[in-house]
Amino acid sequence: MTRPAHNASQTSFRSVIRTPPGTSVRVWAAAAVLMATFAAQNIIEMRKQSATFDEVAHLPAGYTYLVKHDFRLNPEHPPLLKVLCALPLLALQPRIDFNDPNWEVLPKEYAFGSSFLYSNNADRLLFWGRLPVVGIAVLLGFFVFRWSQQLYGNAAGLVALTLFAFSPNLIAHSHLVTTDIGVAAFLTMAFYFLWRHSCLGDNRSLYWGSLAMGAALASKFSAVVLFPVGALMLWSFHSPHSQTNPTPPVTSSGTHVKGNTRGKAHKEAKKERMRSSSQGQSWEKIIRGDRRKVAAVVVFVALALLVVLLSYLRSLDPSLYLKGMEQVNKNHRPDFPFYLHGSLKAGGWWFYFLVVFVIKATAPFIILVLGRIILFLRNSRIEWKSEIFLLLPAIVFFVATSALADPLGVRYLLPVFPFLMVFSSGVINYLPGKRAASWTLWGLLGWHIASSLLAFPNHISYFNEFVGGASHGTDWLDDSNVDWGQELKELKNDLNGQNIENVTLLSFSPYDNPSYYGIQCIRPPQEAWSAIFSNPQPGYYAVSAHWVARAKGLGFDWKSKYPLTANIGNSMFVFKVP
Repeated sequence: MTRPAHNASQTSFRSVIRTPPGTSVRVWAAAAVLMATFAAQNIIEMRKQSATFDEVAHLPAGYTYLVKHDFRLNPEHPPLLKVLCALPLLALQPRIDFNDPNWEVLPKEYAFGSSFLYSNNADRLLFWGRLPVVGIAVLLGFFVFRWSQQLYGNAAGLVALTLFAFSPNLIAHSHLVTTDIGVAAFLTMAFYFLWRHSCLGDNRSLYWGSLAMGAALASKFSAVVLFPVGALMLWSFHSPHSQTNPTPPVTSSGTHVKGNTRGKAHKEAKKERMRSSSQGQSWEKIIRGDRRKVAAVVVFVALALLVVLLSYLRSLDPSLYLKGMEQVNKNHRPDFPFYLHGSLKAGGWWFYFLVVFVIKATAPFIILVLGRIILFLRNSRIEWKSEIFLLLPAIVFFVATSALADPLGVRYLLPVFPFLMVFSSGVINYLPGKRAASWTLWGLLGWHIASSLLAFPNHISYFNEFVGGASHGTDWLDDSNVDWGQELKELKNDLNGQNIENVTLLSFSPYDNPSYYGIQCIRPPQEAWSAIFSNPQPGYYAVSAHWVARAKGLGFDWKSKYPLTANIGNSMFVFKVP
């Protein structure tokens, strides 16, 4: 592979990181089109969806935070994203009953939230409440593009943004009033700015990185696992002054300079530093450098915690955050049987999230990530520091999620995706002169786009070709991997189309409201569901994919046993039991 020679010592990282050479109007136009496409998919999809399970609690909770400054509802999630999503509701002035026993006597967030939503125009509240999430997700897309562009070049930036704009899992959750996309966005921004600071030594990047980390902490408690990682990387790679480019300089064509040239330049610089040290670097200078590191870490921690404190609005009580953290998973049974590939098991499996990633991420994205890892390991590169800012947060978050989180959904892994998208886009700089490899990359991107578009507008239930697609989703996973209660609108349309006037409904959530959408149904109590699955009476049954999967885990395979009259986005099935 031939790369143009370049004198690394003559390239200022400050000039490269701000405006990569060769950036044109066409590059920015292409990026804008990709982000607009991503936003359009989300807006179309969210208008078709009824409230998902968590939205019933999150949006009303955010509104009560704003109007009452009372944080009794949904304390197991920090308030920031709920507050941001509820801000548009202030202009709508929806009705809210603070005399509701579910508020006054014993706070029940889902019962209170359901009453709040469906006593108003639920679709209108959801539309305006979801828009801020779409905006945050588009901002995340911009940082995915910008990080890759500044690290690997313009073409790589567009590759990363293409992976982002057509990621089924990111689209599925980028228009819902939940915490998953928000924490992914703010963590990506935090490490992007910490990387910039490590290269430039500028205070502005440090400040923005600290604030972004605070926003991540104030969005979801899982961000806590990367808080010390950010502080450690800030200490380890702190640069008090602007310095020569420690990453691969990007040429106007978007390729990196020849490795041997970089290696020679690096060795010469290292020898010069050693000579300077031996000629009189004092302990005073070393201590002064450590003081700068300490100061940077203190600023990072202080600003992040300040954001967390301010997210509780007027309730400047730091114990609220700690009390909320104590509530995480408190309502989860330790003996709850989790589902994977047709089996139920108390406590789940240690490899659950690895399986989820392999079957829920698009196949070409997985291939690109693996290829990029192989290239990274095979090429001993001086610029490993930049890749550490991508790989370490992704690995730590993945491992922590696998060890600590309930095995419920790919959404818990969403913060990993942006880091891997930026990292895998770097593969493009190994392609010049390799025609077959170039065609392979474009083929994988085309496959990625097609796989996502074929799932539109039902990205929640997306599964890749490794397991046969979404039609086989219930064979593998349950919960928000297949359904989250979002299909009531489409169910109503389908029942009308089939002239089905009454149906037994086994929906994902007991807090949804089918009558709000005009669905005439029988809703048996959940205690009766085992008998229904084992010996149903004749009639029509609308069953959530979640319950179809769990029934299969109990030995009742409805999809094989009973005629299917409707498949609603592979998230809801209508069966006719003869």
